[in-house]
Amino acid sequence: RKWNNLVHSLLKKGIYKPVRQLTSSNKAAIFSAFVMSGLLHEYVWAILFYVHEHQKDASGKCSDCFYPIYGKQMVFFSLNGVTIALESMVGGWCLFQWMKRSLPGPIITVLVLMTALPYSHLFTGDWVIGDYFGHFILGFPVLVRLELE
Repeated sequence: RKWNNLVHSLLKKGIYKPVRQLTSSNKAAIFSAFVMSGLLHEYVWAILFYVHEHQKDASGKCSDCFYPIYGKQMVFFSLNGVTIALESMVGGWCLFQWMKRSLPGPIITVLVLMTALPYSHLFTGDWVIGDYFGHFILGFPVLVRLELE
């Protein structure tokens, strides 16, 4: 919810609440919202890694372009949906309640992030392999220290 308030609000009003009302299932509504988020991210990937016709050679390929494998965003967000649904099932267990009361906030944050770590490469891998950050830096000024002689 805290990552992107606009998208959270849209998914909650447009997917979660209607599915919850239709099915009376919190888990189905959560999973549906995450699947829709995966679809939205697939669309964003199609735009980010779009290869324009003028970039292609005679064979129809671009040797300097990155071609992502589509579907990884769906898998990533679906797995997150399953994780959140599982958390809602076991979050009331005494062990997790004790952790919530006893552990410092930064430790809880690390534990939460570790639940998504095994499949986080599905989300960030294309950005790294496709050199998105290398191209992204071109749009921002870089401060460089000049040595005066």
